[in-house]
Amino acid sequence: MHILKKLTFIIGWFGLYKVAWVCAILGGGVHGHPIVSALPMLIWSMAWIFFQPNRKANTIMAILAGLCGLLWDSGLVITGVMEFPVTAQALCPSPPWMISLWISFGAITHASFHKMYGRYFWAIVIGGIGGPMAYWGGVATDAHIISSSKELFLGMIALEWAIAFPFLLWAGQKMQLKYASNTLSA
Repeated sequence: MHILKKLTFIIGWFGLYKVAWVCAILGGGVHGHPIVSALPMLIWSMAWIFFQPNRKANTIMAILAGLCGLLWDSGLVITGVMEFPVTAQALCPSPPWMISLWISFGAITHASFHKMYGRYFWAIVIGGIGGPMAYWGGVATDAHIISSSKELFLGMIALEWAIAFPFLLWAGQKMQLKYASNTLSA
């Protein structure tokens, strides 16, 4: 039974998450459906949270991560470091499909990264390297555009994630501890 549970987790993570991710990137960033393409990732995030033991903490983390992404990515757009294709934009400088990716990251923070709680040096390193790699993938698919120099773009994304990842780990640990009593009594 333990193997079946792990297999279900892997299928849910690598299967459904990746399908929702592709819907967001291709639907919003490439094919011009910035609002509708956010829905699969948002639905996946809500379902993920529903099946987690500490729903309140994970919900707060999803919202917090969404706000971080909205503010920082919008700042990068406003300052001219990056932009989104005209067909990928809607409502604010950082489009809904992009914010949905941040929300999903917040939703999975505890389940995926709880072993990194308190390891902020490594979170800075991993965020500073992994963030630019992920955004570079978006550039490769034309989901977003470098409107500054490549070096400035990658440097700002590295800074963004070198701050965001440790912050989200710190907040995730605080939220899990704060709402742990709800999990024990549920």
